[in-house]
Amino acid sequence: MVILPENSYTRTGYHFVGWTDGKNVFEANAVYRIAYSDITLTAFWESDEKRQYTISASCQTGGSITPNGEVTLTEGETQKFTITADEGYSIGDVKVDGESVGVISEYTFENICSNHTIEALF
Repeated sequence: MVILPENSYTRTGYHFVGWTDGKNVFEANAVYRIAYSDITLTAFWESDEKRQYTISASCQTGGSITPNGEVTLTEGETQKFTITADEGYSIGDVKVDGESVGVISEYTFENICSNHTIEALF
């Protein structure tokens, strides 16, 4: 067994995640059990650039969703949507990624890490 060291190197535009044996990634200071064979551990890096994701918002006749259309967000951001029924209509359902989340007037996507859809039905 060995305790994996901290990484003292830097790489512009990246941050050090840990050490990889080609199958798994282990954090620095983790205990690594060496099998009965030769291994090579290499530094594992992730980009510092945040990805962009899109939430597509739409609604049927009888009300509105705000914001409406495609909203582009940076990874980790939060976006709130407000659903409002027109006079004479009521909210029938709200679907997020095709799944019903019920009759609600607000929905918030938190810590965005993928594309999504939201649809208001009246």
